[in-house]
Amino acid sequence: MKRRKFLIGTGSATIGGATIVGSGAFTQVESHRVANVQVVDDENAYLGLSPGDSPNGDNYVEKDDNGHIEIDIDENPNSGEGVNSNSLTFFDSLINVCNQGKEGTALFIDATNLDTGDSEVVFYAGSGTSTDDTGITSITEAAGVDQFEPVELELGQCIDVGLLIDTGAGSSITNAETVNANQDELLVEGEIKIVADVEVDTGEATALLSNLDIDGQGSTATITTEQEFDVSVLVTNTGQRSSTFSITFNLSRNLDREEVKSSLFETGAGIEDPDVEEPSQNNTKIGFGRTAVDEAYNTLTAD
Repeated sequence: MKRRKFLIGTGSATIGGATIVGSGAFTQVESHRVANVQVVDDENAYLGLSPGDSPNGDNYVEKDDNGHIEIDIDENPNSGEGVNSNSLTFFDSLINVCNQGKEGTALFIDATNLDTGDSEVVFYAGSGTSTDDTGITSITEAAGVDQFEPVELELGQCIDVGLLIDTGAGSSITNAETVNANQDELLVEGEIKIVADVEVDTGEATALLSNLDIDGQGSTATITTEQEFDVSVLVTNTGQRSSTFSITFNLSRNLDREEVKSSLFETGAGIEDPDVEEPSQNNTKIGFGRTAVDEAYNTLTAD
């Protein structure tokens, strides 16, 4: 795992420097043997990091005096000062990551400690377009990012990692608010972790929802406004890796009959259940508990 400092600023939508600092560690040796640990620059480490072989890698990624790469997306010689507000900006092949260790591993980037304000940041494998995120796979674990899929990095394999910045346009995996292009403070600030872990499963996490039951009436129920009711659903992990799934449902009301009716899973109070983690395991029935209709009714709008 490598911790990386990542800063993005605005000010005419300027993105500031992303400083990358290397670290090295090994676990513990308890036998009577000699242990030698060599500290090298990012490019030659077990998890090799280098600028991407692309205009983005050439223009926005540098190396410091210690051989650590730095991301600096700021002003450029062509007079640009940063990304636009209310836009999606893709930096394909920004950095190159190589597995120079001893075995295959899963690779992802932990950005949970990034303060992104109203924007959202996604590191990805693949290539983006100027208009949408078709063709990319998010390898970013972060709040607000709807897709997270660790990528498999075989021994000796290298992949290019790009960067998506959403400042309000929204996409299938992000939903940022519009960013003020004239703000002086940094757009994004904090620390990211580049993680290579042989024990992490790769691939997509997918849940199959079935057997929705509301108050014993099946998937569609009519509930009076003074009644409490139980909700349950059957969840099966049909994906390729472990995951914790959030399940949500919403209610709508019929103004003519002054009743609250259920609909399919959309928005509402979510739940999480760790028993659904492992793929291909037994189905898990999740109960939402008893819900007071009066409280829900008062917060709903008519469909």
